[in-house]
Amino acid sequence: MTSILAKELLKQQYVLVKSSRAVVLDFLETQLKEEVFSPLNQFNGFSPDKMLLHIAGVYYHWIGNFSLKLNIDTYQDQPNSSIQVLRTLFEKVDQLISTYIEEFGDDPNQLIIGIISGKKIEATSLQIFTHVLTHEFHHKGQIMTMCRLLGHMPPDTDIIRF
Repeated sequence: MTSILAKELLKQQYVLVKSSRAVVLDFLETQLKEEVFSPLNQFNGFSPDKMLLHIAGVYYHWIGNFSLKLNIDTYQDQPNSSIQVLRTLFEKVDQLISTYIEEFGDDPNQLIIGIISGKKIEATSLQIFTHVLTHEFHHKGQIMTMCRLLGHMPPDTDIIRF
């Protein structure tokens, strides 16, 4: 695979992820409103806003701090976050992903090495990119379950929506 093709594929894949995320954020903003801050016992007291904050924080950690060697806050301990605050945090995620693809998109097998909790970690750029995307979709599914538990029928948030 040529580096141009690899970069373009990663960019297009991330556009699809952003599209799905926009459906989630729009739904939470228009339907859940203040219930977005409602903690659920079934999710260890997490609320939809905290789950989104966690998703953004994982991007900040793996893409920003581990891969790009930045020293940015992951915002994991932030109090209730409005949808607008979350949109702003995800705009920064978008910027980090753009920088990541430019830096590592030429070679999906490029090894990235870092230290986490005193342990040396090695992963390819594709592994890290895949990890953060699948992590988001895992928790997005949990957020949709939270919406159901709060009495709201969530929209289709898959990449291919009907």
